[in-house]
Amino acid sequence: MGEIIAFGGGKGGSGKSFLISLTGSLLAAAGKKVVLVDLDLGAANLHSFFGISVSKPGLQDFMEGRAASLSDCCLETSIPRLSLISSKGCTAHVADLPAGWVQRLIQGFRTLPHECILLDLGAGTYKNNLDFFLAASRGVLVTTPEPTAVENLFRFIHALFMRKIRGHVGDGGLRELTRICLALKPATSIRPLDMAKALETKDSEAARKLIADIEGMRLYLLLNQVRKTMDAEVAAQLMGFYPKLFGSVFSLGAVVSHGDEVNDAIMSREPFLKNYRSHTITRQVMGLARQLLSNR
Repeated sequence: MGEIIAFGGGKGGSGKSFLISLTGSLLAAAGKKVVLVDLDLGAANLHSFFGISVSKPGLQDFMEGRAASLSDCCLETSIPRLSLISSKGCTAHVADLPAGWVQRLIQGFRTLPHECILLDLGAGTYKNNLDFFLAASRGVLVTTPEPTAVENLFRFIHALFMRKIRGHVGDGGLRELTRICLALKPATSIRPLDMAKALETKDSEAARKLIADIEGMRLYLLLNQVRKTMDAEVAAQLMGFYPKLFGSVFSLGAVVSHGDEVNDAIMSREPFLKNYRSHTITRQVMGLARQLLSNR
């Protein structure tokens, strides 16, 4: 089974689709067989970064049984060893997936004959996004330096941890753990690990499994569209804050500069790597790609 890596975040317009297209291109250039899956079901555009028209079946065809497997939905890109599965044309009822369809897609990802399966999620804390992100072995959290984007990313991360805890204890158990923690400290001071440890008073084995699950998460922060020094300092601030609240599951994936060349590549409908192999942005994203290749 290939490794599933999810790219997510709280706010649209952070450049997530561009970054996953470049990361996938770099992993493929390093010799990996890679597939990108566009899971922004209501506004798919990942195909545009490669200048390809969607002519083969896509995610909706697989979910509704017109494609026997997700492998049948793979489109080849101009980058060797890099494929794409598009959700272009998904209708409104597909954008808000029932839980059964989410699980069917996750199982489908695990059968793909690729070494790296990169998931491009839609923005926000919708259940679909959280479940797809948590199904991955590693996750890349994308934000820009603007306060609104940083705030939305925090909400996304918090929702991820709460979704993981709920998956272990259910809605009733989550309410009970919250009640126990609130008796000990203010709501603003409660960490997800505090809630997991509170479970020890009721079921030590369940608490052990939950703590191991939380501590086993591997998350990479990617700060995009940095224009000046004070923007880059946001990454250091977040990497100082997040581990204190969520535990030592974070690494700094990359700090990526703003560049007009990104827009030029998008407008030309060509992969960024094709014309900007030695660009600063390419070298910065290569830092993330190397971490993903290292299997740390």
